Amino acid sequence: MKEPHQPGQPDTRWENSPLAGEEAALQEMEIRLRITEPELISEIAAYPEGRIRDDFIRTALRIGVMALRQAEGQIDSQAVRNEGEHLLRELERYLDDHRRQVTQQIAVSLKEYFDPNDGRFPERLERLLKKDGELEQVLRRQVGEQDSVLARTLGAYLGDSSKLMKQLSRDDPEGFLHGMQEILQKALEADR
Repeated sequence: MKEPHQPGQPDTRWENSPLAGEEAALQEMEIRLRITEPELISEIAAYPEGRIRDDFIRTALRIGVMALRQAEGQIDSQAVRNEGEHLLRELERYLDDHRRQVTQQIAVSLKEYFDPNDGRFPERLERLLKKDGELEQVLRRQVGEQDSVLARTLGAYLGDSSKLMKQLSRDDPEGFLHGMQEILQKALEADR
């Protein structure tokens, strides 16, 4: 008796079948068969004994073998379908697990950074914004003190010794206001 076909393995059960190829068609096999199913007996008995009945039995056997091969092919395709569905379920489970892990890692990272009690972000904000904090120190260095960067920059452009202040000075003979004052005085004297 032949062993059942295992999915994924070559199907060698039909190698000696007349359906398998030319060399197999040249072989002959004699079968002695006892039939006990009433339905089959009545169908076979409807043909006269001899060559006609033998041809009918051979044809029925051939059709049966082909049907079995086809059915096993369907079983194999069903096995493939089942395996595919199994793989999809496994992939879905893997992706769900991965999604959960990523979500958990993101939640841990966000909590570590933004937790109001012990997170890095509130701690950093506290260091920046508290009295005498980093932001206040930077602003004081840049803007607040007399010797700050902003004070020096503004002094260079707007201070007593700057070009702008010299131009606006009434006492500087080269300044704009001094020149305007002289023009106005001459115009008033000419009008009198």
